[in-house]
Amino acid sequence: MKTIKALRWSYLFLFIFVAFCLFFVYKISHRDFSSELEYSREKKQIDSSIFSAYKGKIYATVPSNGDYLIQQADLATFHLIDQSYQSRHVAADKNHVYCGNLILEKLNPSTTTAIGNDYLSDGQKTYYCSGMTIKNPDLGIVAEVSQLVLNLFGLYDKPQTWIYPFKEVANIQQSSNMNGLVTSQNQVLLNGQELPKANAQSLRKINRLYADGDTRPSEVYTADGRHVYAKNTLLNIMDSADLYSLAIDAQNQDEYLIEPKSGMVYLNNFSFDPSHAPYRILSMHGAHANHTLWLSNDGIYFYDREDKKVRRAADNVFNKSNFTEIAPLIFFDGKTLLYLQDKQVWGGNKNPGLKSRSTEILQLDEPMTGQWKKIGDVNYRYGQVWQNGSTTYYFDQLGSGQSIKQTIYKIVDPTLLAELSNPNIRTDDLREILSSNRVAIPKSNVVAFAKTKYSDGHIWAVLFPVIFLGIISLVFWIMRQFKINPKPFDIDENYLQLNNIFSKKIALADINCVYFTKTYMPRSRGYVGRICVHQKNGKKTRNLMFQAKMSLFASSAEEMDAYILEMQIC
Repeated sequence: MKTIKALRWSYLFLFIFVAFCLFFVYKISHRDFSSELEYSREKKQIDSSIFSAYKGKIYATVPSNGDYLIQQADLATFHLIDQSYQSRHVAADKNHVYCGNLILEKLNPSTTTAIGNDYLSDGQKTYYCSGMTIKNPDLGIVAEVSQLVLNLFGLYDKPQTWIYPFKEVANIQQSSNMNGLVTSQNQVLLNGQELPKANAQSLRKINRLYADGDTRPSEVYTADGRHVYAKNTLLNIMDSADLYSLAIDAQNQDEYLIEPKSGMVYLNNFSFDPSHAPYRILSMHGAHANHTLWLSNDGIYFYDREDKKVRRAADNVFNKSNFTEIAPLIFFDGKTLLYLQDKQVWGGNKNPGLKSRSTEILQLDEPMTGQWKKIGDVNYRYGQVWQNGSTTYYFDQLGSGQSIKQTIYKIVDPTLLAELSNPNIRTDDLREILSSNRVAIPKSNVVAFAKTKYSDGHIWAVLFPVIFLGIISLVFWIMRQFKINPKPFDIDENYLQLNNIFSKKIALADINCVYFTKTYMPRSRGYVGRICVHQKNGKKTRNLMFQAKMSLFASSAEEMDAYILEMQIC
């Protein structure tokens, strides 16, 4: 009996899940994008702010998240608090003060002013409202997915995945020229957070060094002559004029702080092991590297982002000779050429998902004679052409992020040199060349590597969409076998009902004409249909999108024409 009961519950769950998938697919296939296009065309930006007016409503653009309707905003009294570009994300009306699309409840809109560095005050209360959006820390993945699904069915607002962060702070006494820095009573605040023990008068941003030699103020590290901070965390080091940070090319997620006297390295509030200092960076280029490698007298080290530890990759192979970086990620000592290359390992059908990312140090295993000679750059920054003896090579700088897998390619077609010297060569041209038989992958040996391993928890990032799409495809197949294909409208008792959750019945006597059109969708390389009802009173419905068949793929022009012909009523 227990087995039968369990089977019944299993079948019920499967039925509910398939029914949900059917409804979900139906909503996706009938989603109407015409109103979104109309909004994009007709919205009126308010000055140079993130706010726009459309059909009597106020909307706020939240970067990485799109536009949000501010339900509480009063159009008649809505205005920017300050006309400066830095304050483009703050506004007020007769009722509220807004940080992006969110309300700062405690501020009085009639007296609130911008006092600089993203701080607002009404004379009684003070808020910090950042001009940079962040991922919403209060919205988990389950809540986000649930809200997205409910939003699709019109049952919930679009989830607030990204926000302009804000925080109430004590009243401000003094504002600084440094973005986000103010003094409040006995505190120094940076971006709304306290900097412990900081001296506001001497606080500065530490210089950040780039691969091309340029320097700019760091967005992570500050110092005041005595103390050093990673954002708002006090680090256990003394300030000195020699401190600087590094921006690794093509690896924007990490910014390392360097203390030259001791050779110590810091990443945010994390310190490398001082027993292996001094550390020296191998290369500031990262197009073909998954890790930033640090050389020490006793090995090569890297920061493992997965387990947040510094790991030893291998012995320091660069200690054996005087290697020079002749091109990004490529090193030569007069006899041996070493280079870096990234690698990813993915699981198979039984155990899918990303298993590891590596940065390999390879030794070129090709005949070499004497020195390497640079022939020229490829479009100034795409890569370089080098020659050794009678053999020429392409050294890539675009990286695997541009779908170029190898750091070095051997040029086997001599006519290719003229094409590579063309200053107007495109990345698409280069990708096509490097995937052809006009170049070859040179022989090499792995001499060292840094590897980050990933747990099986990453499998679901691959499995879930595969399973979901598989079930959706099965549902579509079943519907096609039973010749089920919901039309974009139904006619019942002298009324036409568009199959949209927001549509109302329209009397046939009130309809002037029903227009069908087809639209080409470049991404899916096919056509979708649209239906719009024109009424005799001059009103028109929104353009409702539909498909000619239940499928994950768009229809051909012929299929769509035939389907429209079946439905044509005028």
